[in-house]
Amino acid sequence: MYLKRHAAQALLDLKKHFSVVLITGPRQVGKTTLIEETLVKPGEGKIAQVSLDDPVLLQAAQDESGRVF
Repeated sequence: MYLKRHAAQALLDLKKHFSVVLITGPRQVGKTTLIEETLVKPGEGKIAQVSLDDPVLLQAAQDESGRVF
């Protein structure tokens, strides 16, 4: 059972203004569930998600941005 959260409306508002939104937080708190329940429409498939837990993806993000995370 999914409980609607206040963060869902904030995510929808951010999506109107930005093409990329970063969602961070501890493990197992519902980040992916929030995204899927709020942004993924039935029948439209998944949206692009990237996890920076993978060291290769983290390094690529750092190299492209010139910033250190």
